[in-house]
Amino acid sequence: MNDTHPAFKDYVEVAQIIKLKGFDGSCNVHVDEDYEQDFLKARAYFMMYKGNMLPFFKSKRKTIQDGYVMKFDSITEKEFYKEVMPRSIYLHKDEVAEIFVEQEIDESQRMQCFNGDDPLGTLLRMEEYPQQTMAIIDYKGKEILIPMVEDLIEEIDHDKQVIKFKLPEGFLDL
Repeated sequence: MNDTHPAFKDYVEVAQIIKLKGFDGSCNVHVDEDYEQDFLKARAYFMMYKGNMLPFFKSKRKTIQDGYVMKFDSITEKEFYKEVMPRSIYLHKDEVAEIFVEQEIDESQRMQCFNGDDPLGTLLRMEEYPQQTMAIIDYKGKEILIPMVEDLIEEIDHDKQVIKFKLPEGFLDL
């Protein structure tokens, strides 16, 4: 897979078509466990076909032991699946939980962190905890931990190297 292709910028790989099932265009799909809930809630699934990221909609989905059997609307030709097997399935980044954002933060960038428009400090590192990923930030000369959860993240701008949080009142006083 060529993740540097511009078409991949707005998409996250969440699953793979492992093999064809039957003669009606159904296929076995293995979903990355980190994205399973997003996959199940998705409105559209995207696949690369002839250099383009195309949306597909499910016409049926059945749970099996190691994934799902799925059939997508408008795919009837086995040749579509055979072009590249396994074939990756993507979701638009707006339909994927924050795990996608967490994995994309490059600690070496030294991103600047803000609470709204108020400067907090520099991101030092990310640490995995049992409940969630934590951003470790140099705040006024001491390290503070901020959970990387959707409710606390206002914006992450990789181009500007900025993370904007929306922290509850009193959070920094703890």
